[in-house]
Amino acid sequence: MSARQDLTNRQFGRLKVIRDTGKRYKGHVILECLCKCGKTCEVLQDNLGKSANSCGCLKIEENLKDCVEDTRLRSLTAKNRKNKINNSGVKGVAWDSIRGMWVARLTIKGTKVLHKRFANKEDAIEAREEAERLYHAPILEKYIK
Repeated sequence: MSARQDLTNRQFGRLKVIRDTGKRYKGHVILECLCKCGKTCEVLQDNLGKSANSCGCLKIEENLKDCVEDTRLRSLTAKNRKNKINNSGVKGVAWDSIRGMWVARLTIKGTKVLHKRFANKEDAIEAREEAERLYHAPILEKYIK
């Protein structure tokens, strides 16, 4: 898009351009936009219709689509994966290098229901699986057919 192009009142996804803020970021025009949800936000002109389609409300709505009982079903059914924190390959089980023990964790509805350390990996995995049976299984049985 040209830096001189007047986009006032043009619609891009949920965003309607209100005005040029007069601000620039690395030479790019920053526009003030009104989102359909009622919030205003500032957006780089070059991002309109690409990465910027809403004030952020669209992403929040997408994340809430599969929420039931304050729990995201997608997180309950996510596959095991290794990352920076989880070095065991088992979801919710990680090595605590400071204490030299395995840690099993599970959080439901923002509350830690399991946060316990174990001398061996198998015990930590077993504790995590038991917590999943207690907390995940009832939700999954209720909503996933």
